[in-house]
Amino acid sequence: MDIGTKFSALKREYTLYFDNRAFRCAEKNLGHPLSAMQDSIGSLTILLHAGLLRHHPSATIEIVDDIIDDLGYEKITDIVGEAMAVSPPLRSEKKMRKGDALADALDAYNLRVEDQKKESLRIEDLRKKILEEETLRGEILKELSSQA
Repeated sequence: MDIGTKFSALKREYTLYFDNRAFRCAEKNLGHPLSAMQDSIGSLTILLHAGLLRHHPSATIEIVDDIIDDLGYEKITDIVGEAMAVSPPLRSEKKMRKGDALADALDAYNLRVEDQKKESLRIEDLRKKILEEETLRGEILKELSSQA
């Protein structure tokens, strides 16, 4: 199965693919979550590099710079947005708006992160309630055993 978004640059074919590994790599190299990503040349470069690595493991930042120089920021932003819109972690998210695929893909990613944070808080609340119930149960058993 051939996966990824294909594009041509530097008289060559490239395939861009964003899976969880690419997102983790981008976050590691950015030094912060994608949800905190600012529109910047550096962020775009790191994101493009991370998305190329699955199909082009020898791709370097310098090659990515050359690709961006060849195609320009607007074209690269469109290509990255299209690739993110169909990425496995994001493709089931809200319907993407045409023309702003990168922003929509990041919005979908941010929604996923927010949902995970909410779920983590819910789980933590449940753990606290269980602990409180176990403590209360222990106190009741202690009380009952002292009455016997």
